[in-house]
Amino acid sequence: MISPAEFIPIAEETGLIKEIGQWVLDTACREAATWPAHIRIAVNVSPVQFKSQTLALNIATALANSSLRYLHRFAFDKIKIDRSYVKEVTEGTGSISIIRAVVGIAAERNIVTTAEGVETRLQLDTVRALGCTQMQGYLFSAARPPREIRSMLGLGEAAAFGVA
Repeated sequence: MISPAEFIPIAEETGLIKEIGQWVLDTACREAATWPAHIRIAVNVSPVQFKSQTLALNIATALANSSLRYLHRFAFDKIKIDRSYVKEVTEGTGSISIIRAVVGIAAERNIVTTAEGVETRLQLDTVRALGCTQMQGYLFSAARPPREIRSMLGLGEAAAFGVA
């Protein structure tokens, strides 16, 4: 057994800490996916990992891989792509590869993909080119109260109360 106080500096010096850290993230997420929802997990991250420009992408990938297990267990008809990925899709942060992977998996399973938080024409064009089948966000409309939605749909007040 080697103490973390000895092992971590050696892993950082040799550059292996990134691979070890990714293995730890993947393993922790995979394990936590089998635990009850109210149980939380924490993973230590090395300062070298924090300096890495890919840390956020590595964490997102690890989380996505544990989440993909649920696709086999449950029947889904739609996957929403979080606005944080859509926001960064034009900034070269790795969001494109994550969205492309999600869309590819969804397409193979005939699952609709909805990109949340589309705010610019460039974001719209990019997520559409990546294969997203639906988009939502301020580019199309701000959130509206139910009364306005009923009016836009040509429904009267009676529809609000389920009266025919």
